[in-house]
Amino acid sequence: MIKVIIEEQLYDEGFVSSWMVGFDRLAEHVETYCLKDVEEVTWIPQERIREVARLYAETRPATIEWGNALDHTEKSFQTCRAICILRALTGNLDVAGGEILTTPVPLSRSGQFMLLRQFPRKPERMAGSEFKLAARSAFIARQSLVKAILDEQPYPVKAALLFGTNPLLSYPDAARTYQALMKLELMVVADLFMTPTASLADVVLPVASIGESDEIGPYPAAGGIILAYPKIVEPPGECWPDIKIINQLGSKLGLEDHFWADEREALDFILEPSGLTFEDLKERRYLEGEEYPLLLTNAKERHFSHSAHRNIARLREMTPDPVVELNPATARRLGVEEGSWVFIETPKGKIKQKLLLDEALDPRVVVASYGWWFPEKGASELFDWRKSNINIITDSAPPYDPAFGSLNLRGIPCRVVGDLADRMP
Repeated sequence: MIKVIIEEQLYDEGFVSSWMVGFDRLAEHVETYCLKDVEEVTWIPQERIREVARLYAETRPATIEWGNALDHTEKSFQTCRAICILRALTGNLDVAGGEILTTPVPLSRSGQFMLLRQFPRKPERMAGSEFKLAARSAFIARQSLVKAILDEQPYPVKAALLFGTNPLLSYPDAARTYQALMKLELMVVADLFMTPTASLADVVLPVASIGESDEIGPYPAAGGIILAYPKIVEPPGECWPDIKIINQLGSKLGLEDHFWADEREALDFILEPSGLTFEDLKERRYLEGEEYPLLLTNAKERHFSHSAHRNIARLREMTPDPVVELNPATARRLGVEEGSWVFIETPKGKIKQKLLLDEALDPRVVVASYGWWFPEKGASELFDWRKSNINIITDSAPPYDPAFGSLNLRGIPCRVVGDLADRMP
């Protein structure tokens, strides 16, 4: 398909020239492919390949779905990479109706639970180290684990603690998996039900079900949203949530410093990058990756100098209010009108400024006013310094410029919300 789209010049020239790197090398590479050979390998007629390539390239916007069918082959990574190239060639990235680029949900990633900095080891001493990307993602391929148990390389694996998994049914080469599980000196399974794998276990631990403990979880159908699942009832009998089992085991092994005091503390750690605690998330019920879909920058107003001169009446007559600028299309989508007071929000907080529309602005950009305070409010209220001060919603945390220590005050993820409940006079 890539070959047909390039050779028939069906690609999006503007997108390719602006955003693609290596297009010329790609074009040279696909010249080496013959559609007749592709037909023989794939059993798909050449004309059907051309037909599908043209249909995709000439349908704008368009999307390509992928899932297990592509993930379950030894060429899955490169196949999915080729699909990403198709998306870029046709300019179907980050456009309405095309492939939407979502912001990752801000959670602690699995790699942060690997203590490799505190306990460094040589790569060759890590199971599954031959799969570099998987190793960086704190993922060990199933066959690597089975091999490590059976061959005792790169080290012997003698015990396993399994949570909510059934390898006898879910791992490939089930007979070899069975051999590996039987070789373990200790196998503990934590599950709600007695499964084939649990039947092999030395110990089966009963676990709490959803609603019987505080938990967070993904909601894939909604496009990358994290939901809060608060505890509704106490778990029956000796049932514990997974996190409690792990914490208690860590404590018994003398590793308290690397675990948490309780389950809530663990959930707060997972949520830390979002700036929320579990209690916060429970109140909101869900967290989107697209929670802050706009990018905030700021500008100094011509009648003032930095934060000075708001107290000079003649200058305040020229610019009486702090102004935030949006593209009209963005304002319509958000349901806010020019001249109204709106909230600008980031994870640090929110401020109010008055909305001004500007068609020249990129629809994803917000331009706020800098340096605002209100002399008319009086010193007793510190001149209402919080209400419209853009530095209420900026952050002084890293990353910093390594040479000068400058920090990020532009391109800050934010959102704009109409102020319906508390309109400013």
